[in-house]
Amino acid sequence: MSNEITIDSAEMYPVPTTGRNGCEKYPWDQLKVGESFLATVTISNIGNSRNRAEKRTGFKFTTRTVEGGTRVWRVA
Repeated sequence: MSNEITIDSAEMYPVPTTGRNGCEKYPWDQLKVGESFLATVTISNIGNSRNRAEKRTGFKFTTRTVEGGTRVWRVA
């Protein structure tokens, strides 16, 4: 049994673009007032991500349960 640890290059294993905070998972920064997107999760699942995005961007969003998931609108 070997205890040797191998170091891999960034080219072989790049860092994923979506992090634990979820902000990159949804297009919060790209929405203009009145635009929306559909997330295939429940409101409770997207709520924390929405709150963090509002603090980070200064935008305001609203969410509603619709057929197929949760629709998120930018309202301000």
